[in-house]
Amino acid sequence: LLEGSRRLGELSLAYNGLALSLEELLDLPAAEQALLRALGLAKQIADDSRCSIVAGNLCSLCTVSGRFAEAVEAGHQSIRFGKRALNQPALMNSYLNLAEAYMMLGRPDDARECWSLAEKQSRDENRWRTKLQFSIESANLALLEGNVGKAIDLLSTAEQVAESKAVRLGAVIGLHKWQAFLMAHTSGFDGALEFTRGVCDSVGSRNPLVRFEMTVVLAWIERHRSGSVSRETVSILSDFERF
Repeated sequence: LLEGSRRLGELSLAYNGLALSLEELLDLPAAEQALLRALGLAKQIADDSRCSIVAGNLCSLCTVSGRFAEAVEAGHQSIRFGKRALNQPALMNSYLNLAEAYMMLGRPDDARECWSLAEKQSRDENRWRTKLQFSIESANLALLEGNVGKAIDLLSTAEQVAESKAVRLGAVIGLHKWQAFLMAHTSGFDGALEFTRGVCDSVGSRNPLVRFEMTVVLAWIERHRSGSVSRETVSILSDFERF
C-alpha cells in the first residue's frame, strides 16, 4: 500500500516491522534485505532516530547469522545515528546489541565498555520496562562471559521487576528461554523441563525462532537432567540445519 508513495517514514517503519517478522520465521536473508531497505528510506528523510533503531536491528540480525564483524559495524552505525538524533530512547539497545556482537567476536573488554554505557542509559531513563530489558539482556552477556551466578541474579531482578507490575516475565519480553533457565537453577530441572516442553508445543508451533531457541534449551535441560539428549530433541534440532 505504501510502496511508491512519498510517505517514506511510514514505509521505512513497515519494512523494519517486516524484517522482524521474517527473522521470527528464520528467513534471515529476506529479513536483512528488508532492514537494508528500511535503513535506506530512513536515510533519505534524514531520520537519525529511525536509522539508529534499524541499524541496531541489523546488528542483532548479523549476530544471529554468525557474522560478528558485520554486526559490530552495524552496531557502531546505530550508536552514531543515535547520538546524532535529537531524541533516541532506544540507545541502550544499541549498546547492548554491540556488546553481544563484541562478546561473540572474542573482544570482551570492548563488550564490557558497551555494557557499562548501556547501564548508564538505563539509569538515566529510570523506567521499569527499561530496567527489565536491561536485566534480561545483561543476563545474556553474563552467560557469554561465563558468569552463571551473575546471570541468575540479573534474571531474578528482572522477575522481581515484572512481578511488581503484576506481569509475567515471559509475557512481557517473550524470552521464555530465560524463564526456563532461571527455573532450572532455582526450582530444579524437572519443572524447567515441563515448562520448556509446554512452550515448544504452544508458542513454538507458531514461531520457528522460539521453537528453535526452546529446543536448544530443552537439549541443555535434558543433558543436565539425565546426562544425554533425547533422540526426539536431536531430530528437531537437525531440522534447523538448513537455516
